[in-house]
Amino acid sequence: MKRIVLLAFVAVTAAASSAFAGPWSPAAGSQPTFDYSGGSDLNNYFGTPLTFTNGFNFVPAGMTASAVNDSSASVADTTSVIMTAAPNRYFSWISAGFMGDYSILGNGSVNGIGEVRVRNLDTMQVLTQTLTFTPDMPVGSGFMDESEEEEGFASASGLFQSNGVIVLPFGWRNVQVELDGLVSAYGGLQSASLIQGKSGHINVGTEVIPLPPAVLAAIPVIALAGWARKRMSPRRA
Repeated sequence: MKRIVLLAFVAVTAAASSAFAGPWSPAAGSQPTFDYSGGSDLNNYFGTPLTFTNGFNFVPAGMTASAVNDSSASVADTTSVIMTAAPNRYFSWISAGFMGDYSILGNGSVNGIGEVRVRNLDTMQVLTQTLTFTPDMPVGSGFMDESEEEEGFASASGLFQSNGVIVLPFGWRNVQVELDGLVSAYGGLQSASLIQGKSGHINVGTEVIPLPPAVLAAIPVIALAGWARKRMSPRRA
């Protein structure tokens, strides 16, 4: 019975077709608070994102790893984009991550790791943040009890999510953002495991560049001068 379950598991969750590097489509565009260019996907597992006001959403159908009968498999990808803030704005934070589900039949395990990097293209300073996963990775099912061994049903399954947030110093206006992700599966003896990404994101926070103190101090003076000129101007009969 268990052998039939494992074969069905592998048939349904076969590995994704061969991937290849390529640009997003479109690889450049504009949003209200930033422009972007150079969008690309190293292995085409994250895929081309959908853009929205505060960033990008992915549907990473290729981020799937499955393994059976004392074997292992892993899939990794990196997606990257260059962003330039609107003239009166700067980037204040960047967050990125991906989420999906997993299933383990028997004594297997799954794992997920990732990192987000932001490079200031004006200074070449780089900030990195490891993605935090919920639940903690790796996830294992432990050994099956006798009833599970007889039935061959899933020992563990659930949803996972990950995210990493980088708070940026003041004034970062031209940046390159890279999101790394890797999922892996190990199928123990007479076991099978699957982990698959279902969605991903790169979110962007921007702030308005404040006016210099000298300009702020001059505003009341300019306003007062305008009011005085209006009061002193001769009135027409």
